[in-house]
Amino acid sequence: MSSVYPRVGTDMLGQMDMDAFTTVHGPQWARLDTLARKRRLTGEEADELLELYQSVSAQLSLIRSVAAESSVSTSLSATLANARTRFTGAKSNFFVDTARFFVISLPAAFYRLRWLTLVIGAVFVVIGTLFAIWTAGNPAVMAAMGSDAQLRQLVDHDFVDYYSENPAASFAGAV
Repeated sequence: MSSVYPRVGTDMLGQMDMDAFTTVHGPQWARLDTLARKRRLTGEEADELLELYQSVSAQLSLIRSVAAESSVSTSLSATLANARTRFTGAKSNFFVDTARFFVISLPAAFYRLRWLTLVIGAVFVVIGTLFAIWTAGNPAVMAAMGSDAQLRQLVDHDFVDYYSENPAASFAGAV
C-alpha cells in the first residue's frame, strides 16, 4: 500500500503550510515593506508601521520555529530590520550619517545659534583687546609675566619643544 500512495513527510507538510501562511500574510508583509521604504510617513502610517512591525515579528517567530533558514524568514528579517531602522531612527551607514552631520546638522545648529555666537565672539574680542591694551600699557603686568630673557626663552625654545618633544601620537594622546 505504501507504493501506491506517496507518503507525505513533514518537509512536504511544512512547505504546504508555509505556502498557505505566505499567501495569507503576504499583503501585510508587502505593506510593511512599503511603509518601511517610504520617505515620509503620516501619523496614521507611522501607527500602522508599528502595528505591522509587531504583527510581522510574531509571524517571523512562527516561521523560524518551522523553517529557520528559509528564504521567507530571510526576507522578513530584512523587512523588519528596515522597519526597525525606520521607527528607531538608527542609521545603517556611518559615512552617510557623518556627511549628513557636517553638511546639514552642524550648519543648522550654527545657524540657530548665530546671534549668541556673534555676541559671545564680540565679547571675547573686546575682553581680549582690553587685556592686551592693559598689558601693553602697564609695565608691572609685563614684569609679572617674566623677564625679557625668560619671555625670549619661552617664545624661541619652550614653545617649540613642548610640541616636538614627543612623537605625534603620544602628544595627541596626552592632549
